[in-house]
Amino acid sequence: MKFFLALTSAILGAALAAPGQEMQKRQITEVTLFLYGAGDAGYSITVPTNGASIPIDNPLSVSRVSTVCGATCFLTGAQGSSVMVRCNQGADIGPPQPQVSAICFRN
Repeated sequence: MKFFLALTSAILGAALAAPGQEMQKRQITEVTLFLYGAGDAGYSITVPTNGASIPIDNPLSVSRVSTVCGATCFLTGAQGSSVMVRCNQGADIGPPQPQVSAICFRN
């Protein structure tokens, strides 16, 4: 009986630990950036988190950018703005301008 209880505890412990270990192995490979302009205007883009620079081809003059957790991102504007946005934080872009590139790195 004691052997059965010990064996059951060991198996149950391993089964419960496995999902946590699997979650640690997962890597976030991309994040979504949300870019906001005047009024209700805005758009989103998906950027890989491998440090590759992604061109942005949208003429909307952007005044704010945000993202959810997973990466730290840097955006460059058409008039020279440079902004960093981190996990669950937004960043203002001033003066508002179209964005031309984004680059993200996994946290």
